[in-house]
Amino acid sequence: EKAILQALAELLDSFEGLVTYNGKTFDVPLLETRYALARLKSPFARLMHLDALHPSRRLWRLRLESCKLTDLESAVLGIEREGDVAGSEIPGIYFDYLRSGDARGLQPVFYHNALDIMTLAAVTVELARAMGDASTLNSPVDLFSLSRMFEFAGSREQSVETCQRALSGGLPEEIEARALHQLALQYKRQRQ
Repeated sequence: EKAILQALAELLDSFEGLVTYNGKTFDVPLLETRYALARLKSPFARLMHLDALHPSRRLWRLRLESCKLTDLESAVLGIEREGDVAGSEIPGIYFDYLRSGDARGLQPVFYHNALDIMTLAAVTVELARAMGDASTLNSPVDLFSLSRMFEFAGSREQSVETCQRALSGGLPEEIEARALHQLALQYKRQRQ
């Protein structure tokens, strides 16, 4: 394990940032623990880290039941996976490998991980596209979520404009009330 951790640290030397999906609360802390146990310096402290889970939830949670990566793949990207192993089966496959030493059973796991990486890249592009140009969003609910993200980031003008577009697109009653409240607070701050 120590050699693998050293190899990962060397690989990360040439990068300035890291993009993950739930990496801030799972992957990176797990790896940092492994570095500490191996008495090696963790390479993650110096890296910028975008955990795409959090902005994905902010943008799509009001519209979608789940923001799991595979659910975003289907609902946002319009892609359905074929021939993939369920993520819940991966630990069992890995433990089978540890017991048997036969790595051939790991192939579906590598395929699953490759699909996750491609989906993560595509979701990150969709997030950047939405932040850069709200007109790329078709759902008024997503527009309202984006307006909240703009407000949180301090981009009040963009927040007001995006919230108005969401309201004019037609929101469900409960979300419409929240959007009107948010808009009223922003107008109040502007003394309008």
